[in-house]
Amino acid sequence: ADARETVPAMTLFKRMRELGFEVDGFTLSGLIAASCDCIELIKQLHCFSVSGGFDSYSSVNNAFVSYYSKAGLLREAVSVFYAMDELRDEVSWNSMIVAYGQHKEGAKALALYKEMIFKGFKIDMYTLSSVLNAFTSLGHLIGGRQFHGKLIK
Repeated sequence: ADARETVPAMTLFKRMRELGFEVDGFTLSGLIAASCDCIELIKQLHCFSVSGGFDSYSSVNNAFVSYYSKAGLLREAVSVFYAMDELRDEVSWNSMIVAYGQHKEGAKALALYKEMIFKGFKIDMYTLSSVLNAFTSLGHLIGGRQFHGKLIK
């Protein structure tokens, strides 16, 4: 999504509500993705999601974690992630590992990866590449090589 999509997406959202259409998690996730660089709009959507009960949808929360991280708002991403508690899925964990890596918090990304394994979540290639990036953000080339070596065995 780019900035040109934000206004039409919000106009359509407003019109849908005026016409009595139900908003669901899929609609809200799409709006979050289309909201680009408009942090105020995202914060409004976040308030709407909480007041409307959409904070019980993993997909909506995952979209907020991803958006906040990309917008440089790591604290907000962390807050959403930990508020999810039992709603967290593999996408949630991966999104947060990526967020920590993007913000040069490699140690936190690695700790989260270990917690993800401990809690029994499925590890996929996306998880593994995110962990490798976390090693890079730490400047820990030896650890990254060792981790990579374990992956190819």
